[in-house]
Amino acid sequence: MVPELEDLERKGLFDKQDLRSLVKKRTKFEYALKRRRVAISDFLRYIEYEMNVNALRKERKKRLKIKGKTTVSDYSIDQRIISLFERALIRHSQDKSLWLQFIAFVKSLGHSDSNGYSRLLSKIHARAITSHPYDPQMWIVAADNQFRDNGNGGAARRLMQRALRVNPKSKELWAEYFRLELLLVEKIKSRRRVLGIDGHSENNDEEDDSGFINLPELDEEKKADASLSDEIEEHIEAKALSSEAQNRQELTDEQRAAMAAKVNPYLQGAIARIVYDQAIAAIPSDLEFRKELAAIAGQFPEMEQQRDYVLQTISRDFASDPTAIAYLCTAHLSGISLESPDLVDALRTAVAKFQAAIADVADVPKMWVLYTRFLNHWHEVCADVSDLSGLASYFSVLLKRVYSAVCEDKDKRLNSEIALLLLNNIDDGSKLGWLEDTTARFPTSHELWVHRMDVLTKKSDDVEQNKKSIERIFETQALVACADSQDLWIVWLDWIEQRNKDGAASDMDVQKKYLSAFVQTAKLTSESSGLKENLQIRFVDWAQRTKGLEAMRTAYNTVTRQAFPTLGFYKRCMELESDAKHLVMLHEFACRVNESDMEPWLAYLEFLVKQRRLEDAASVFWRASKALASDEDRTIFDSKYQALLY
Repeated sequence: MVPELEDLERKGLFDKQDLRSLVKKRTKFEYALKRRRVAISDFLRYIEYEMNVNALRKERKKRLKIKGKTTVSDYSIDQRIISLFERALIRHSQDKSLWLQFIAFVKSLGHSDSNGYSRLLSKIHARAITSHPYDPQMWIVAADNQFRDNGNGGAARRLMQRALRVNPKSKELWAEYFRLELLLVEKIKSRRRVLGIDGHSENNDEEDDSGFINLPELDEEKKADASLSDEIEEHIEAKALSSEAQNRQELTDEQRAAMAAKVNPYLQGAIARIVYDQAIAAIPSDLEFRKELAAIAGQFPEMEQQRDYVLQTISRDFASDPTAIAYLCTAHLSGISLESPDLVDALRTAVAKFQAAIADVADVPKMWVLYTRFLNHWHEVCADVSDLSGLASYFSVLLKRVYSAVCEDKDKRLNSEIALLLLNNIDDGSKLGWLEDTTARFPTSHELWVHRMDVLTKKSDDVEQNKKSIERIFETQALVACADSQDLWIVWLDWIEQRNKDGAASDMDVQKKYLSAFVQTAKLTSESSGLKENLQIRFVDWAQRTKGLEAMRTAYNTVTRQAFPTLGFYKRCMELESDAKHLVMLHEFACRVNESDMEPWLAYLEFLVKQRRLEDAASVFWRASKALASDEDRTIFDSKYQALLY
């Protein structure tokens, strides 16, 4: 370290005070790394500090316009950071993010052979894969380094093949390998265009092996199936023989004509198709996976036949799946912009395909839903573009036809989703009747209930005359069928509070409704804890907003006695409360929600320390230490408490 510091001072980048501070910080970090238990965060803080020092050094060097040959201070900090990563990985080799950060750092240093970092990066990739052979991201990052940074497509291909032997069911790996093969073809085509080559072999590219990842055979690979790589290698070998014959002028006239016509199987994506076939054989029934592969193929305009092949296999393997059929109906819209003159014809074609599918598919309600969803989407898109107002009207007419068709045979065509999708295309006079019918058919659809009750509570006629009816519908039907719907509770409580504001309901009436809500939601599972907490907070907020501080205190005391308050509820009460005595009580209640959680204890201690009530803080600290579950938690808790004191 001494030569580095002397060099920094000699160049005028750091003065003696800076260097003293640097040594002091490094010493502190090194002591932290000598502990028996060293967390990853300790290493990362040290690494972050060194990176900041290096960034400052570079900035000052640039500002002072220091030039000349490379000296020790130009590379010593980078080497120190690499050393810190190595030390961290000795203790935490199973941490994936640490490997990725190490790779990203070394990659940022450059890939020139002169600095040796390219070879180092390849070694790191090999070690990362060895430590995490079942993590697709490690293989993908390594293959990307070979292809993009080293220009070695063959090495990238071999890495992906080995990755798939170990992880044959990884959708991420299959998708990236499919993309890689398409990129390799695109790269070769681009090179051939630049060089004006039509008939030479596409596999004569010189590859840079300087950064080749020397990865030994993994135990996980020994039992794996090598059929994919064997099939691809056979294809490449056959093409190599074909290329050799061509070079000896042994091609027939028909073969030369085929090459000139650019029907070379490799350049048409033969290997990519092999990869795709193997992918869907390994993952046969995943439509989303096929759609992802189709999207990847669609990114290569010159490989349209690959996307067409993917769509053909979807049509073949998912012939009765409404979702797949809907995707195929709209697949040709990919890549067509709103300004394109082909948009109108493409949309009409999609509509015709949907209408034909509805007549053929067995799952009629699902197909109607997908069709209606498609119409709604494009109606909204076209309505927002003034030049497409004609198309918006066209889709509006189609939606009205869907509504009529569904009404003709509700038993076969109607479900809760299509009922919601058609709401915006129903006249206001018919909307309430439609919602009454659909909530009766689908009583567990909280969205339909929300719309129905929203329409009821906003009617302009004599609401007071109908309030009993509205309350009865809420309490005996909607909130019973959908007790876990937060949106429905909000509509209900908004209406009750508005009636209180208008003088039609007393404060006691509102409180009774809230208490009834607490009782009803208390029966729900723990997954609905957010709903329970929001209702409790809403009650306290209403009391504070309408009646003031004392009413708020009465409200949160009522909740504490009659409900099961959450930590979030007590936090909100503390935000509203200003009296120290009541705040102490709220902190006590918050700590009892989960005594092994250190967060409320620390918040309580912070409050007491700010109040200079150190004896009370010591007592609370002792209680918390007894309540915490493990020695590690107590150690962390003690350090955080000491930080509050000093």
